[in-house]
Amino acid sequence: MAYAGNIRGSTNLTLAFDGGHTRLTGRHAVHGATVQPSATLSGTAHFDLTPGTALENAGTIAPGNSVGRMTINGDYRQTSTGRLHAEFDAAGTHDVIAVNGRVDLAGTLELAAEPDWYSSTWAVSTGSLIEAPQLTATLMPCVSPPPPQP
Repeated sequence: MAYAGNIRGSTNLTLAFDGGHTRLTGRHAVHGATVQPSATLSGTAHFDLTPGTALENAGTIAPGNSVGRMTINGDYRQTSTGRLHAEFDAAGTHDVIAVNGRVDLAGTLELAAEPDWYSSTWAVSTGSLIEAPQLTATLMPCVSPPPPQP
């Protein structure tokens, strides 16, 4: 499913992604959001969450539509079953999840290369994948499939 509009319901609407792949763009003022283990949420969405609530990821979050940015005004929690799927390209551009609240990370970081030529000295810094004023992380296994050939 893909939705490019705005969702409004900050006092009474919690988004639940229960399965499949959902791509959102636009600005979404909601009470909270939950990504279940069998669900994937992607896109360049901007979430404005009710204070004291969080976007909770027990499934997969994939910022952007290819390389891009997802913004969360509120807290972000990734559970032990959660996966942050981050794409990068040979120019050094990569996905970003920007959180203006607290970030609690567990689960897996999955790095995915965009098709291109990568030199043997190429590197990507995973420290800038998550922008947040307060971050707590449990060791996240990092998995990375080999880069696809252009």
